[in-house]
Amino acid sequence: MLEALRKSAGSLVGKLILGLLVVAFAVWGITDVLLGNAGTTAARVSGKEITTQQYAREFSALARSLRLTAEDARNIGVDRMAVDRLAAGVAVDAQAEAFGLMAGDAQVTREISTDPSFAGASGVFSQESYLRTLRTIGMQPQDYEAGVRSRLTQEMLLQAAAGGAAPPRSAVEALEIHENERRAAQYLLFSYAGAPEPEAPSEEVLRAFHEAEAPLFTTPEMRAGDWVRLSASALARPDDLSEAEIRAAYDAGIARFTTPETRRVEQILFPDEASARAAALRVKEGASLMEIAAEMGRAPGEVQLGWTTRDRLPADLAGAVFGLAGPGVAEPYAGGFGWTLAGATEIRPAMVTPFEEARARLAAEIAADRARVKLPQAILDMEDHIAGGASLAEVAERLGVEDHRISETGRDGFDSKGLSAENAPPDFPGFLEAFFAAQPGAAPTRLEGPGGETAVYFLQVSASTPAALKPFESVREEVLRAWIDRQKREGVAARAKAAAERIAAGESLLAVSADLEAPVQEAPLFGRRETPLDLSAEAVSRLFLAAEGAPVEAAAKDDAGRVAAVVVEIADPSAEEVAANVETRLTQYSQQLQRDLEQALIAETVRQGDLRIYPEAMAAVSQTLY
Repeated sequence: MLEALRKSAGSLVGKLILGLLVVAFAVWGITDVLLGNAGTTAARVSGKEITTQQYAREFSALARSLRLTAEDARNIGVDRMAVDRLAAGVAVDAQAEAFGLMAGDAQVTREISTDPSFAGASGVFSQESYLRTLRTIGMQPQDYEAGVRSRLTQEMLLQAAAGGAAPPRSAVEALEIHENERRAAQYLLFSYAGAPEPEAPSEEVLRAFHEAEAPLFTTPEMRAGDWVRLSASALARPDDLSEAEIRAAYDAGIARFTTPETRRVEQILFPDEASARAAALRVKEGASLMEIAAEMGRAPGEVQLGWTTRDRLPADLAGAVFGLAGPGVAEPYAGGFGWTLAGATEIRPAMVTPFEEARARLAAEIAADRARVKLPQAILDMEDHIAGGASLAEVAERLGVEDHRISETGRDGFDSKGLSAENAPPDFPGFLEAFFAAQPGAAPTRLEGPGGETAVYFLQVSASTPAALKPFESVREEVLRAWIDRQKREGVAARAKAAAERIAAGESLLAVSADLEAPVQEAPLFGRRETPLDLSAEAVSRLFLAAEGAPVEAAAKDDAGRVAAVVVEIADPSAEEVAANVETRLTQYSQQLQRDLEQALIAETVRQGDLRIYPEAMAAVSQTLY
């Protein structure tokens, strides 16, 4: 897992996140206690608090990394993922503290100084580059260093628990031999297509087959009915909003529809005021910051901050750059990181999305918000009307929601013509099962809908046509075809089985081949997961279980018939081949074992830490995020 963590920490943002928490998938599913609102506390574990501020930061970071809106992220469970990740980090930190483990200053310094993210023009660590990078993301050095110390401490604990764990080499070698064994076979193919036609059956035989195989010739039960979906989207009425309401919401939330001004920023840090003012004088004489930086031996990446908004810069830098009336260089100033000369080479003015363009989206949002408030009462109203004896269609009309009518459907979702049933709810796998479990003519049944959006379904069966065996006369030709197919299959299976039994009794494959007029076919060396020529996966699996010379009988590839096959050669991989792969396999299995042990440690640490989650506090925070 440590290797995976290092790979994911290739960027500065990754390092910051990893500095605060450990891998969360080890924690998912751990039993927790769900409590009421705890104000500013999102969760507690190991006696330590996870604040709503920490939760908001983690939730936002995860939502952005997944490119999801806050609402979509909540719908798929990112809120729980965020608190689980934080809980993992806190619990492991607490365990490390209990053991007296802590990464030392020298470790933290080495980790930061060898990080290529902070390399200067010479390719080695640059204090200026380090401070500039942290300033760009709005983080103080002490906070970043605390995160690095936490990550290194967690790695120490996990490494102590799982480092060096490895399976026995002999087991890996045996598995390598097993996986790379190859076999060759000879076989007889008995195809269904080549099977002789059976003698024409009598009418009595066909009628008996029709009755014995009734499910093949039975019309399935068909049902008709209605269903209604109650959800915020179903109740939303954006067309009912007045122009004044939408305009007021637009004006109140104008920041959402405003793209702030951005400027392409450059800056140079100087060791003292004199150097900064000398450079400022050169700028007034026509030199650019990039020219001055080049003379100082600074790389472009140390000077150019790129396009940015005011709120993404420290206050002193933002004041200097965004205080300029146009592109240019501001007067030097003494900032938190020393004397600075900064400027903007290009400016993109702020842009506001016009009301006309934002209107439809805003109306939909307002209507959805109001519908979410109305939804619980709408569900109660639905149940009250149903209790009063109203039909589902009547209640839907009263509440102003859509009634979906299913005219005919079977359990498989198809009507009697083999077409998909009209108006069945999409993406609801359990609906038809519930539809066929309900009693025809009974009061509507309530179902909780799948997916992220809160939705309640009501269904009612209005009619049911029971399953019925089709009259023999109407399906005689269908019965005949099924009977002929069955006879061919049974005949082919009997021939293949007899061939395998004769070979097992001592006859040669060649002799059986000549007697049954089925040519011997060759399947050269093949692996466990290959299906050469006419051999199916079932046949290959059986051949790898059989001893050399022992016959097997199995399905042919693509259900084309049956085969009687014999293993004629077993080839183990050479010692050189095993040796070439065993080191790689040993490394892979060791890493997996170490990951499993680390995950078990994290899970047990959180369990012992008595994770308690406060969903109301989480919801109050995540609802405010966009």
